[in-house]
Amino acid sequence: MRTRATRRTPLGWIGALLGALFLCAAAPAHADLIHLVNGKVLQGEVVSEDADFVVVKVPYGTIKIRRDQIEHIEKQTQGEYRLDLGQSLLIQKRFAQALEQLETAYAEDKETAGVAATLKNAYADYAAHLLKNRRLEEAEAIYKRLEKLAPDSPAAKAGFDRLAQERASLDELVGAARNSGAGDDPLRAIMNYEKALAFSPDAIKTIGPELARTRARLAEALYRAGRFQNASMELEKAFALDPALADSLERLYAASALSAVLQELQAGQTDDALKQLDRLMGFAPANRLALYVAGRTQEALGRAAEAGAYFARGLNVSVRSPTKDEVAELRGKLEEALKLPAGGLQIRFEIAPVDMAMYAESSEGAFKQEASEHFQIFHHNDGLAKEVEEVLEAHRTRICTALGLSPEWTSKARVVLYRTQEEYCQATQQPAWTGGTSRYRQAGEGARMEIHSWQTSPRLLKSVLPHEVTHLIVNSVLGDGRRLPRALHEGFAVLMEPSFRHGYYLDFLRRRMQSEEFIPVAELLEMDHYPPDPQFLYAEGYALVAWLAETRGQDKALELVTKAEREPSAEKRLLAASGYPSLERLEAAWKTWLAER
Repeated sequence: MRTRATRRTPLGWIGALLGALFLCAAAPAHADLIHLVNGKVLQGEVVSEDADFVVVKVPYGTIKIRRDQIEHIEKQTQGEYRLDLGQSLLIQKRFAQALEQLETAYAEDKETAGVAATLKNAYADYAAHLLKNRRLEEAEAIYKRLEKLAPDSPAAKAGFDRLAQERASLDELVGAARNSGAGDDPLRAIMNYEKALAFSPDAIKTIGPELARTRARLAEALYRAGRFQNASMELEKAFALDPALADSLERLYAASALSAVLQELQAGQTDDALKQLDRLMGFAPANRLALYVAGRTQEALGRAAEAGAYFARGLNVSVRSPTKDEVAELRGKLEEALKLPAGGLQIRFEIAPVDMAMYAESSEGAFKQEASEHFQIFHHNDGLAKEVEEVLEAHRTRICTALGLSPEWTSKARVVLYRTQEEYCQATQQPAWTGGTSRYRQAGEGARMEIHSWQTSPRLLKSVLPHEVTHLIVNSVLGDGRRLPRALHEGFAVLMEPSFRHGYYLDFLRRRMQSEEFIPVAELLEMDHYPPDPQFLYAEGYALVAWLAETRGQDKALELVTKAEREPSAEKRLLAASGYPSLERLEAAWKTWLAER
């Protein structure tokens, strides 16, 4: 065995891409060090060899190396492998993954040379990194782990002192924000809340809901002042901070967005009006006033089929290729149902918050059932079930149209709404952080499709349902969900959520990039599990799909799904769709795009 002092980082031979491949991998029982004639060392497991080639297994694939490129091969113990991998991860500042390897190595064999010292230094470096970025709660947790390993650690003592100072500064900023938030100037209050958030991301847990309510208060003032576009944007920022507000304030958001649409149409800004309508449809696809205005907009553009489809959805009827006269008839019926003046767009909007208490009401006993064309809903709340039915059908239509997919459902998808989060977690074995889950399983010539959530899930109507319906639609086209990496599956699902969720995930990524934390694309494509912070996988998956759709066109992004049967490799599909020759080049362009958002 080579001594620890002379060992080299095993990742240099193949560069940053191979480095990414080692991250978060489960270590084998042992590893091999393949010493190359150029002086580099590759770390993996030799799985086969002959006179000409040696095949080395790395965490996410295999590499075939010519025998004449190899100087010699040596073995590592499991502890040595984990220690080397942890050190390599530390060099890349992948602290959480490094600690996972080093802590395991230390727990398995505390006597492995250098493991205790490396782990202690890793704790100190990671805690200092978190503290530098004022992620105070996480820094405290790591300093506590350092203190447990090394009770007399000067780094831990200094870290705790610094944490106390930073918390005092944050408390002062939070106090100032709350004091101004109690006044009549929401703009000033928002500025103070933003100062606290800029100081430390920890503030989001403390004052996020307060800032959301303040933004909602400002949005209502903007709406009453006739600044409709500003009002809708403030509400989207509020919903990103507190998704539970989205359902209760749907009327105010719809009124703001539709008023902005009417202003834009009157000014001849048709493209802007259509974009605003698209955002609203992603938020409330079953809102009948929104469907009416969307239909009127399409009718004015001479698009009879599209107009008729919107009017028909508002009336909950089906229509195919309607004539102009049939469109006019549908419009008249919807105007009558909405109590609108015939042919006019003088709409009185209701903006009072919706009483959300009804969503918590539940009947005793067995599930009741509510059926629609594509869904069978199992529930304990009649009013909620009816609304879920309308939202599901509206989202299914919208998502199929937006993605250009035509899934064949030979049976209805089962939608199960439990009374409480506890019932949901117990029945599905899902962690509490999930808002819902979907399941897709081939069954003979058909498929068994399910969505599970609970009545008071804070994002149920606005993002959980479109998210899970997208999973079912994509799986229906794929036939085998494993053909699409988990991150990209989640990326498409988030893409079909409302725009306020997109903003939330992009903000999350920007904060993490400032902390130099990122999951490399190579690793992202291979992950079949959720990382310790699941938002990483959702955020990066969405950002990757959104980047591809924006820079190469949505048809190219959809090739990740539609060409899965023809090209099994997700990496090759991604490179072909993006036009980049390597994941390294692709990742660089993607990060540049993110930084400019």
